[in-house]
Amino acid sequence: MSSTNFRDTDKLASIAKEFEKFKKEYHGQSPVISAIRTLIHFIEKSEGSTVNYLAEELKGTVEVLRTSTGKCKLAVVSASDQFIRFATLNLATIESEDMATCKKRIELEGGKYLRRCENSINRIIKRGVPFIFDGAKVLVHSDSRVVLAVLKAVSENIQFQVFITTSYPGDSQSAEVYRDKLCENSNIECQIIYDSEAASIMETIDLVLVGAEAVVKNGGIINKVGTLSLAICAKEMNKPMYVLAESFKFSLLYPLNQNDIPPEFRLDGAGKVRVDYTPPKYLTLLITDRGLLTPTAVCDELIEMYI
Repeated sequence: MSSTNFRDTDKLASIAKEFEKFKKEYHGQSPVISAIRTLIHFIEKSEGSTVNYLAEELKGTVEVLRTSTGKCKLAVVSASDQFIRFATLNLATIESEDMATCKKRIELEGGKYLRRCENSINRIIKRGVPFIFDGAKVLVHSDSRVVLAVLKAVSENIQFQVFITTSYPGDSQSAEVYRDKLCENSNIECQIIYDSEAASIMETIDLVLVGAEAVVKNGGIINKVGTLSLAICAKEMNKPMYVLAESFKFSLLYPLNQNDIPPEFRLDGAGKVRVDYTPPKYLTLLITDRGLLTPTAVCDELIEMYI
């Protein structure tokens, strides 16, 4: 099947439909997980007669997914790259086998990768919870799913405060939803502040927690715009800044400045800056499912994951 045929309207609609179906069915999980499920689904449904044909179909499916996943686009791209590498790692040893056997092997390996992604947040919770201590004042930025999970997993015997930043009027609603979810725990006291207020309260903050849309090759992160400002402020006031991120967000991107972020990731539909790049020198530690990593250790992890 040529790339032209792959991109016919029915095929595009089918991929988008499956992705939306998995998102609804597993709404409590990251949309990235739904993207991986979609890839596995199309492996199972593929009628390709060669491994190369199947690989082209997977790449085409990824291209469709990257246009359907909104702010998760960066994570979907990196997770899909990892998935394809992981699922096809042993192709050199199975190319002589029949296609049905090859598909079974690829589905099996892809399923292993999916389960690893699903379990990643539990591993991060286990490693992240000990950083929250009684009486702590925590500053968070953006509505990170993994940051929320870690904070809600802290023992009820530990009382602490969370300051949630909001950037603009349209952002306040998501901040309020985030606050309400945290306040379901009686041991968490929450307050919403404008991100422009962060510097004025930073000296009273004990730690800053952020998620990431991508962890890049040099150990820096790409995240919601405003993350860099918080990181610079935290660094100047000697406050630790911890990044909570699943390893499926580890990307081969290597930005040196803001303009190195590809526009399709950096800008929203209106052409406004949506994310910024925070260099590794401003980050204290990355708390991931692969362990507690210094920013300089990220490159080694990427080598292990991709090579």
